[in-house]
Amino acid sequence: MILTEYFRENKLVTFLCVIASISISSCLIQETEYEKEVKRANEALEAFIHENQINATRNLNGFYFERIAENPSGKTINTGDVVSIKYQMKTLRGTLVDETTQDETLMFGHQERALIPSGLNTGVSLMREGEKYRFYIPFYLAFGSFSSSKFFQPYENFIIETEIVKIQNMDAIALSELDSITQYLEVKEIENVEVRNSGLHYYTVKEGTGKQPKAYDVVTFYFGRKYLNGQLIEETPYQQPVTIRLNTGRAVPGLEEGLRQMKEGGISVLIMPSKLAFGASVQVIPPELRPILVGNGIINTRTRPFAPVLYEVELVSVN
Repeated sequence: MILTEYFRENKLVTFLCVIASISISSCLIQETEYEKEVKRANEALEAFIHENQINATRNLNGFYFERIAENPSGKTINTGDVVSIKYQMKTLRGTLVDETTQDETLMFGHQERALIPSGLNTGVSLMREGEKYRFYIPFYLAFGSFSSSKFFQPYENFIIETEIVKIQNMDAIALSELDSITQYLEVKEIENVEVRNSGLHYYTVKEGTGKQPKAYDVVTFYFGRKYLNGQLIEETPYQQPVTIRLNTGRAVPGLEEGLRQMKEGGISVLIMPSKLAFGASVQVIPPELRPILVGNGIINTRTRPFAPVLYEVELVSVN
């Protein structure tokens, strides 16, 4: 009986060891496949640079950069600065992905995980204001295995021509956003706006008659969030209001502050600088890809960085 149990136990151990070996082997195969993709990408970039006789330098991270226009006296970038760029993005195969228009720039905070593709975020740290570089970026510093039928394939390598138009600190950004809000209110001829110490601009469309929320109350409300140019970012579906508890981080600070000024049944408009909204959220190139990345759980906000936003809010109930 003891021997029988012994053999049963050893058979089980042997079986588990075999399963473990298969699992480990599978992991190694997956890792090797990724390493093969990395090797292919590096070889493709190296071949492209060589065959086209491009005078480019390879960065230790794996991308190449080519200086197109230099500006030795230009301002350098520090961590936390806000960088405005013009760009043209192509695949290494030559397909145009996206580019800024003549009067358009793209803004992002120069810090870790602030820009997709990440290789470009690293690359711009080599540049000065007024300079133009061309970056050759492998997939593993861009979108990895992610793909979009409209834009690019999995494991796609990119060429991104980039010009730094302006480098600003956060104080300059705050002043610029305040100017944008003030100009918006003047153009729309909106009056009776309350400007709170935080920077929130608030006005009432319909006065409520019910309870006014306090800290940690549960509030139910409808909202629409827009950029100041009127572009809709997100809104609650019809007959599907949002319910949150205040002071628990479920809403951006400007929205929470605005809700606390309202009463049940009221409708208000809240206009806020990015410091009360989504601040230095991650920037995406191309920007049109942002909602797709949100839908895939790769990033968590639909709102671009350093963007003042407008909320139209209807407070349904307070509990």
